[in-house]
Formats: sequence, structure tokens, C-alpha cells
Amino acid sequence: MKKPKLPKLIDPTPPMVALSERLFEDPKEREAFLSALIGGFGEAQTLVVLRDALPMQTFPKLKPANWQPEFLMRVQDSFRPGTHLLHDRGHYYVLDTSSAFAASAMLAIEEPPRRVLDICSAPGGKAIFASRMFEGEPLEKIVCNDVNRRRTGSLMLNLERCKIERAMVTVHDPNWFARNTPEAFDLVMVDAPCSGQSLLAKGTEGASCFEKRLVGMNASRQKRIIANAARCVSPGGALLYMTCTFAPEENEDVIEWLIREFPEFVSTPFHAAEEFRSPLTQHHCYRVYPHQGLGAGMFSCLLTRIGERDELPELPPLGETWKFGDAPRTPRQTSHTVVAPPPKPSLRPQVRKKRR
Repeated sequence: MKKPKLPKLIDPTPPMVALSERLFEDPKEREAFLSALIGGFGEAQTLVVLRDALPMQTFPKLKPANWQPEFLMRVQDSFRPGTHLLHDRGHYYVLDTSSAFAASAMLAIEEPPRRVLDICSAPGGKAIFASRMFEGEPLEKIVCNDVNRRRTGSLMLNLERCKIERAMVTVHDPNWFARNTPEAFDLVMVDAPCSGQSLLAKGTEGASCFEKRLVGMNASRQKRIIANAARCVSPGGALLYMTCTFAPEENEDVIEWLIREFPEFVSTPFHAAEEFRSPLTQHHCYRVYPHQGLGAGMFSCLLTRIGERDELPELPPLGETWKFGDAPRTPRQTSHTVVAPPPKPSLRPQVRKKRR
């Protein structure tokens, strides 16, 4: 069930104003950002086209953007693609345009991945995007994980509806993968839990998401998740970090922390999106905002692990809750899955032996 839209704020709160001053030097752009945020101007839709069909040629399309892969279709705000029969038949998946922008950083990956781990996967949009981006060989498996088993119902339904045949669903803490599947994936995606500040532009989040305490709590959690995710990336592989929030503490600061702690990672330029590059860091990070007409807003950074691509290690049993071809299950039916308890806080990288 969709969350009810909250009443629009009359005025931006002091934390929102303070954030806008950190993000933008131009007072006019600050005003445009705040107006879009509190005015609910964050609606923009993009279709991940999985299978073409004649009726889709009549959909009200927008002009493709420079950063946009050819299988994306941006549509007019007035159109409701989720109500069309082709949606139910899995011909496409609907993303907020800013989410599609963030995922499009995968265009900068030089060698197609063989295994993908989507470590915070529900409801599955980024995994479906990756499946379409890298369809065919050599992609053999997409592991769609979410620690919250209540969210796996929608994840399984979306993967089944969109016929993502290489997908499986797991329910583990990210630390489980760091311990059991080190260097086992050549693309790991982290669509990180965050304060969700961009959702205010859709009317689905309150102004409390700008409070310093909440931002700091999320940043600590994000560092733990991305540290565990980094340990799963094979040499020569990629790590894609995304959030739907604006606070630098949850975005650029997390990337800078990761590169300090894991110096084998470097940020990767996404040349087609250069106009959206963040001025808040020297690394290749990209942002969109609600006043730019590309949805509610997202942050994205693609990192590459330095090293030569080699054979991936064999995966251990993953204890999957679901794989393609199984009937989607309810959260109650997946309750037997054991979720590893969070480890004691330790953000230091593990010492790894050099590959011989």
C-alpha cells in the first residue's frame, strides 16, 4: 500500500535551509531547490524496457537524455505506466527518473560482470536494471539480498513479473557476504538505507529526515554496509553506491571514508553525466535534485577495485529464500531464514593475502 502523501510544508525548516546553503553557492538555486522540495515537484518516471511491444510505441515519451542507456524510456508525468497491462506482463519496470540516473552509472563499467550482488535489493529496481544492462553472457547470477525479510515479498514478485531468470533472493546481514563470499562478485550494488530526504519532494517523508542526529545515524550504518560490500568485490570489479538523500555526510563523506579505508578502490568517471558531477568532492560523484526535472533526487558513485580480473571463486551455499521459477513467498513463509546478527562495530578493512 502506498504511503499517504503528507501535507506540504509552508516554509522550509532551518535544517533544510542550512543544507541548501551547503549544497549551492547560488541563492537562486537554493530557492529553486527548496521550492521543489517542499512543493512536491519530484515526480518523473522512467521505464526500464525489458521486452518491447507495439503498444509501447504510443506511450508519451520524453527526449532521451545524454546519460540515458538506450533501453530506458522517459515518459510524461501525466502518464500512469503502472496501470497498463504490459506492466503486469513484465514488459517494463517503472523507476523514478533520478533512480534511473543513479543506476545508469553502470554504463561506465568496462567489462560486463559475471556475478552481481545487490546487497540492499528490495524492491528490486536496480537488480532489474542490471539484468537488462548486462543481459546475456557472461552474466550468470544476480544475488538480490535484503536484510529485512518483510521487504522480500515485493522483491520476489517484481523479479518474477519481470522474468529475471538469473536472480535469486537471500536474507542476510551484509557482514555474512563479507565473511562467506570475499572477492566473489565483479559488481556489487549498495542502494543504501538513508535518511530519504529526496522523498519529501514526493510528499512521502517528513521534515525530520534533515535532523543532524538521523543523518549521523544513517551515515554510520552506510559505512558498515559499504565496508562489507567492498570486501565482496573481486579485483577489477565495480562497486556502485547510491542513496536517495542530499546530506553530504551520507554521500560524498561515505565515499571519501571508503577510499581512505580501502585504497584499492578508485572512483570512476561517468562522462555522459559530467554536468551533474558533485562539486563537494574531488572524486567522481554525481547528484540530481528535484528542481532539475529528473525526479525526486539521487546520489551515485561508481568505484572500481584496482587489480587484474581473474576467475571468480566458487560460491558457497547462499541459503537462498527464492530463485527464479519458485512461487513468490510471503514474509511469513520466509521466516525460517536465519539473518546473521550485526557484528561488533569494526570499520577497519580486513587484511587480505595477495592473489598469487
